[in-house]
Amino acid sequence: MMKYRVWSSAVLLAVSGACVAQSWNSAYEAGLRAGRALQWTEARQDFKQAAAYRPEDVSGATVLPGPPTAQRKWRDGSSYSPDFLAAYSLYRSGLAAAKTSDQASVLTAAAGELEALLSKHQVSKETFFILSSIYTQTGDNAKLKAVQDKYGPTIATSSWRVDTELVSPEELAGVAALSATTSSSSTSKPEGGLENSIRIQNLNPTTGQPQLTLGATLKIANKFALVIGVRNSRLPGNLDYANDDAIRVRDALKSSAGYPEDHIDVLTDPTAATILEHAKALSAKMPESSTLCVFYTGVATNIGGLDYLAGTDATSLQSETGLIKKSDLFGDFFSKGTHIFAFFQVDRSIVGPNGIGFGSEQSYVGSISQMQATTPGDAVYPTYRNGKMTGLFADAFTQTLVDLQSNKLPILEFGWQLFYHMRRGDTGISGGSSHQTCTLPHLNNLATDAQF
Repeated sequence: MMKYRVWSSAVLLAVSGACVAQSWNSAYEAGLRAGRALQWTEARQDFKQAAAYRPEDVSGATVLPGPPTAQRKWRDGSSYSPDFLAAYSLYRSGLAAAKTSDQASVLTAAAGELEALLSKHQVSKETFFILSSIYTQTGDNAKLKAVQDKYGPTIATSSWRVDTELVSPEELAGVAALSATTSSSSTSKPEGGLENSIRIQNLNPTTGQPQLTLGATLKIANKFALVIGVRNSRLPGNLDYANDDAIRVRDALKSSAGYPEDHIDVLTDPTAATILEHAKALSAKMPESSTLCVFYTGVATNIGGLDYLAGTDATSLQSETGLIKKSDLFGDFFSKGTHIFAFFQVDRSIVGPNGIGFGSEQSYVGSISQMQATTPGDAVYPTYRNGKMTGLFADAFTQTLVDLQSNKLPILEFGWQLFYHMRRGDTGISGGSSHQTCTLPHLNNLATDAQF
């Protein structure tokens, strides 16, 4: 009788454990299905339910009930991460929030849950990466520095694992970069005696400790871009590759620099009036103090000391017909406190009637960085990428974005990276020589580490 009772108790315990396991497993699997369908609110509820049945994330494999001789591991040895995935689902909900105010509050709540995981010594690369990305997104530099200083030096060797099934490929690429080795940069000085400011990639510039390229590829709600390509004007100096370059720049901003696709306005062969209409419309929908990237490739000139960009209806380098004053293009953005980062791929050997080339006019109002594809009096040149002609400057611009993979690019450091990319092409990591030399950013009311 006693043996029967012992056997019955063992059976009841096994059945009870199997039922509990079935409950948390079912909730967890439901969360994964919802996450794969991008239903982040539902996914979060399911992961919270799994955590209610089985508290605490587990880094190692979960051994399922059964005989020791036929041991089975849940999901082929995957980690059990309901708390991490609940926080991750909240984070993804925040990124999808329509209102900026809603986004900030949701991301802050997600950050609190990820901070709680770190405080329990559940220090995974993924938690560190997502938390750092949130701090970058919300502009909380104090917390960003604190988490990097505390966990950055050892995060590459962290052994805590989480279930990464729902983590996006872009984010996983950023996580992988935490362990990547980097090469030192050149310490040479370019023309003019200005020292190279490029730092070793993936090092914190203040502490010297390793850090990730923050916010890699995540979309930033207050980033906008106006990309203009004019191939077919009636003026000398047309760039046959201008329209193709505009598309390439658009694609790189979208995939590698955190610009939402619907925030990028691309114009190919527009008239002057069309350019101004689109600039006004873009400015109208941008929040105050947003970031704007402007890339123009085509024909430009300077008349009476003022810079002009050409639309397809421009008829002369000496007449304002079909030309746009650079100051008119930026005026509406200046009035909204926009931080403008402008890049011009134009032939500067084409000069106006006063003999002054494009780029001679500098802004003394607003916050703007301007970078030219070549030095005054010189022409721009093409190269080839994937069998298609492309401007050297546009090619270096897009390749630098792809190399850095960051939505927070310090403008002067980016300028140096672009400068050296043009000079060396794809042939090495330092120095180089080219018949075309771009300028470094000219800044007005912007810091050298202002980010775009």
